[in-house]
Amino acid sequence: MNIPTIEIFFGLIQKYNMAIWPMHIANYLIAISIIILAIKKTEYSDKIISGGLAFLWLWVGIVFHIIFFRSEISQLYFITGLLFILQAILFLFFGVFKTSLSYRFSKNSYCMLGTIFILYAVVFYDLIEYLSGHIYVHIPIAGVFPCPVTVLTFGLLMLSDIKMPKFIVIVPFLWSLTGIIAVFGPYHIWSDGGLFLIGVIGAFMLLRRKEGNKIVNERTSIKEEKIMDKKRIKKEKNFWDNLSSKYDKFIQKYWKIYESSLLNKIADDVETDSTILDVACGTGLVSFEAAKKAKKVYGIDIAPSMIEEAKKKTREMEIENVEFSVEDAYKLPFDNNMFDTVICNNALHNMKYPEDVLSEIKRVLKPGGRLIAIIVGVGESFKFKIALTISTIIGQLPVFHKLNLDEFADFINKSGFTVVKKERIKHPEDRMALLYVVAERSKENV
Repeated sequence: MNIPTIEIFFGLIQKYNMAIWPMHIANYLIAISIIILAIKKTEYSDKIISGGLAFLWLWVGIVFHIIFFRSEISQLYFITGLLFILQAILFLFFGVFKTSLSYRFSKNSYCMLGTIFILYAVVFYDLIEYLSGHIYVHIPIAGVFPCPVTVLTFGLLMLSDIKMPKFIVIVPFLWSLTGIIAVFGPYHIWSDGGLFLIGVIGAFMLLRRKEGNKIVNERTSIKEEKIMDKKRIKKEKNFWDNLSSKYDKFIQKYWKIYESSLLNKIADDVETDSTILDVACGTGLVSFEAAKKAKKVYGIDIAPSMIEEAKKKTREMEIENVEFSVEDAYKLPFDNNMFDTVICNNALHNMKYPEDVLSEIKRVLKPGGRLIAIIVGVGESFKFKIALTISTIIGQLPVFHKLNLDEFADFINKSGFTVVKKERIKHPEDRMALLYVVAERSKENV
């Protein structure tokens, strides 16, 4: 590969800048928007931020590396372009489809450094080049050049408040190493010195960070914030209230498994004369089945209209051992160690923070008590993962967690339970399977 002269190199940057105008503005606005979403956390901000980063990496990989610089300088840029495309795919898979990435500004060393990295990417990168004497068309603008995009990525990854896949750092780190060449090579792009330092520091800190660091320890205060989140409660109430009048017909039409085996399976796993809590009970389908064996069943749901439908059925069927009330699953109004069994059917995948709900379930469950948890097996099918991700983003049906059976069982185990049974159940006429897990709480008191 022949290294171009300074004049040719900056001429190429100018040519690229002029060729893609006005995408500078669009991509820069995308960068600013995802930063704002990290500051003002919303329900879908994590997915949108990951999607925004994926777009920027995809743009740089295809347009900058493969289309432009490969033809102008070297075929080597085809390989670097493929690496940037790979990084875009990683952000889409782990940040949009699997929700394994989360971004949040907090008061800790990681977020402080992340803020500095972000400011460097969107402000100081271009400012340093301008002060170095380069005119606008010779400057690597944030959002359309690989180096500022890499720095922005490190900044946002430093904000992660959950344990993230380590290999998502590899491509950004590898590209950051080119910063040392840009500084001490023939071009003297001084801003790329920051790229090198940020890449080394960022990769070191992100790779050594463990789940028990300060960011994760802030989960207690974050959890309280979630519980008190009135917007979340209002949104959940409104969504499920609108479904209450047609919920039973929906189940009968699309989930034949309920009548064929699910309700009987739940009844078989319920102890005789036990006290049961049905979390997210809906119109009471599962509660009434459990009541046939239980001493007492408490059904709770966030949606008042769902509870009204359940109470109406209770009066019509003259069932006396079931009690329904409107409650928030994130803050259960029951004493510790109160229930022999807690059932949570077709709900955990619809909850933004199921780990907090499981923590509450564990609290109210007796030592050695049983959890029966069922979710839709979205993770069993790639096409349903895509369809329901889109549905969640546009607000049609909230499905935040797309797990397969092993992932679901592992999640339950990590939440303080011991899985004793797991199975995939499906009626031939149903489109998707249900994932059925039975687990026990440890026998120590909370």
